[in-house]
Parts: sequence; structure tokens; C-alpha cells
Amino acid sequence: MLIYEVSMTLRKCPVCNVPVKLENLEKHIKRQHPQEDIDMRDILTKDEIRKTQKTKAMTKPKARGKMAWPVGIITIIIAIIVILTIINTSPGAGPSVGQQAPDFTVTSSTNTIIRLSYYRGMPILLIFMDLDCYHCGLEAGETLSQLYQTYYSNVQFITIDVNFISPDDTNERINQFKLDKNTPWEYALDTTHSITNDYGVDSTPQIFVIDVEGIVFKRFEGRQPIDYYINALDYVLS
Repeated sequence: MLIYEVSMTLRKCPVCNVPVKLENLEKHIKRQHPQEDIDMRDILTKDEIRKTQKTKAMTKPKARGKMAWPVGIITIIIAIIVILTIINTSPGAGPSVGQQAPDFTVTSSTNTIIRLSYYRGMPILLIFMDLDCYHCGLEAGETLSQLYQTYYSNVQFITIDVNFISPDDTNERINQFKLDKNTPWEYALDTTHSITNDYGVDSTPQIFVIDVEGIVFKRFEGRQPIDYYINALDYVLS
């Protein structure tokens, strides 16, 4: 339970204000804002620093040494269980640009079966978001709804709700969000976080532009100018 609580603690990035898991904040800043000189001690409390250090320590391989029998064997087994738990509950890097987008099958909020590979031959705008993410709401209502009006006949829009932030999302909440934001395409709740993990999503919003061959063409993290999406979609449609 301790591992789950740590992994689901969110902090806003001080540069782009995107909500990021606490233990991934330093990695996010280095990857997305390498030009910024930010000291983590200036933005995290002492307690949060201890939590991130504890999480990192749990993922480090155990040092070898002499162990008493059978305590040593028990310790090894516990360490393996902890490491496997972290691996199975934490997202990896996800697909890079130029790689095949992982296939998945999920039931939408309107009880429709969505399988990514069904849409092979059509570009896909794959959106990862959270109903309670402020920036996701703005991106959906101000940008994505406009894109849909232009590209709905040529591009398949799919939204995966990662549900990082409380309260728990439901199909009823999702459908109301769709109505409020004028985003009528299919949404699906990733109840097991398996899709989220396969795509390496640890913050929202994140959007993948996938070409007709199922290859990732662009990956956007955080809110973006609408022109970025237009340029990417026009390219994969050309």
C-alpha cells in the first residue's frame, strides 16, 4: 500500500504546470525542460524529498553480501516481490517516435469495444488525460474540440482516461465531460493502467499522433499550440 500511495502523489511542474507523479518530477524536468536550472530542494518539501529518495532506493538492486540462512533467502524473495510490484505498477518509457504504437483493447464509456489496430489505415490522435486535470480540460475544450471539427472524417480520435487524480472516474462522469467539452469521440477508462503503462504516460495531458501504419509520428506532453497538432495531422494525412 505504501508503494501505491507514493506513486500516486502528484505535483505540478514548476515550468509547464503539468501534473506529474512526485517520484517522476525530477525526470520530467530534465527531459522536458533541460535548459532550466532547477534545484529540486527549492520546489519539494523535506518530506517529499525523503519520499522520492525512498522510492528510488526501493528500485535499486540489493547489494550482495553474506546472509544468514534462511533469513538471506527470505530477504531475497521479499526484494524480488517489491521490485516486481514496482515494475508492474509504474509506467516505462513507452514507444518513441518511429516505433509501433502498442495495440490494446478496451471498452469505451458508451460500451463500445475499442481496439487500436482496428483503425489501421487511418491516422489516430490518441489522447491520455484525466477528468480532474485542469490542463486536460482546457486542452479538450479549447483545442481538441476544434481539431475534431476539422479532422473528424479523416482522423480517428480516442481518449484514454488515466484517472491519476481523485475522485474515481466513472463512465457517467466521462460522458458528462464529453458533453461539456464538446468532444464527442470515444473515451475509455484505463481501469488497470495497463494502457497507460504501455505508453509510458506519467503525466497529463499526453497526446500521440499515430500514422496509417500504426507508427508513432509525434508525442506531445502538456498543452500545445493548436498549430502543432495541425502540422502533425496534415503530415500523416499527406
